[in-house]
Amino acid sequence: VKNSSGACVKVALYGGTIVAYADSNGRERLFVSDKALTDGSKPIRGGIPLVFPQFGDGQGKYPNLPSHGFARRSKWTFQGSSPTGSSFEDALTNADGSVTFYLILTDSEEILASWNHPFKLTLKVTFDNSNLATELSVENPGTEGFEFQALLHTYYLLSAVENIAVQGLKGLTYIDQLQGRIQVKEEGEELPINKETDWIYTNATQPLRITGVDNTNIEISISLKKGNQSHPVDAVVWNPWIKKAKGMGDFGHEEYRRMICVEPGCVSRFETCEPGQTWALEQKISFPL
Repeated sequence: VKNSSGACVKVALYGGTIVAYADSNGRERLFVSDKALTDGSKPIRGGIPLVFPQFGDGQGKYPNLPSHGFARRSKWTFQGSSPTGSSFEDALTNADGSVTFYLILTDSEEILASWNHPFKLTLKVTFDNSNLATELSVENPGTEGFEFQALLHTYYLLSAVENIAVQGLKGLTYIDQLQGRIQVKEEGEELPINKETDWIYTNATQPLRITGVDNTNIEISISLKKGNQSHPVDAVVWNPWIKKAKGMGDFGHEEYRRMICVEPGCVSRFETCEPGQTWALEQKISFPL
C-alpha cells in the first residue's frame, strides 16, 4: 500500500504482520530478519507481529496456546478502507495525504478449539511520508468476559545498535525477564543496549524516544484504552544479543546489531474484556526524514 509521495507499507495476511514501512525517501524503517520464514510455518521474525491473547506463556493461564498466542499465527483479512467493508477494498487516502487501511481476525473453529472465547481483533494502520500508526482493537462480541494480554512487537531497523539508546524510561519500574522477573527501578536518563535485554517497563506514561539513529531520533507515543478510558500501558525493550541470537533458527548470528524492539502492550498483567467492550492498544511512530 502506497501514498502519493511514495511512502509504502507491506503487510502479510499471515499474522496480520506489517513486514515493511518505507518512508517517502524510500528508506526502510522496520527490521525483518534475512532468515525470517514467510511460508506460514512459524511467525514472521520482524516487522510488527501482533501478540494476543497472551505474552510468552502467559504465566500458565492458557496452557493450550502457543507462545505469544495465536494472532501472529493466524490468517487475517484485509478490509481496505473500512473495518466492516468487503475484502480487498482499496485503502483510504485521507485529506492530509495519509493512508489508512484495516485488517481483522475473528474467532474460527480452529481457534475456539484451544481458546473458547468469541472475539474480534481489528488492526488499523495509518501512515504518511514519515509517520506510522498502528492500533490493535480487542472486541468481545460474546456473552462472557475473557482475560487477555496484547502487544505490538515492533522491530526497528538500525545501522548499529551500539550507537542508540532508549529515552523516556527514567523512574519507571521494569520486570527483568532474564533475572526471574525481579522488579527494578530505572534510574538512567538513557537505556543503552549493550547486552541481552528483555525488560517490561510498567506504566509508561510519557513518549519514548530511540536516540542516535544516524544522528536523529525516532519518537514513539503509546496508549492503552478501554473505550475512552486510559489504562496503564507497558513498554517492552528487547534485544537478544550475541548468545541468544546464535540459538535462534530464524535470526542471523549478527543481526542483533541491526535491530531493537520497543513494544507497547498490556503484558505485565491480564486485563478483562467484558461482553460488548472494546480495548485499543496504539502506537504512533515518527521517523525523521
